[in-house]
Amino acid sequence: MKGFLPCRAAVLNTEGKVRFMSGEFPEMLEKISAIRNMLNEYSSVSSSDPASLMAVTKFVDADRINYAIEEGGIRLIGENRPQELVQKYPQLHLDGVSVHMIGTLQT
Repeated sequence: MKGFLPCRAAVLNTEGKVRFMSGEFPEMLEKISAIRNMLNEYSSVSSSDPASLMAVTKFVDADRINYAIEEGGIRLIGENRPQELVQKYPQLHLDGVSVHMIGTLQT
């Protein structure tokens, strides 16, 4: 699998190694489904808390984010550039979605 959402993401594979993935807009639903399946598999063999899928929205436009929310069922998004979030926020369809600031604050 080569992609994820319309942004970069890191996922732990079964060996505990980080895999970076990037995807294109038309493939988004397939990518979300594949990542959910991997997370479900991980959760079934892990004794820790269940994993959650967070779509990281850095440098991603509002249309793509809304598509991920509405069509892909994304309920958790993360951003580390507050000025970007302020610009996108009025356009986002965030009903039932948690928004988190992640990583080191970037300007």
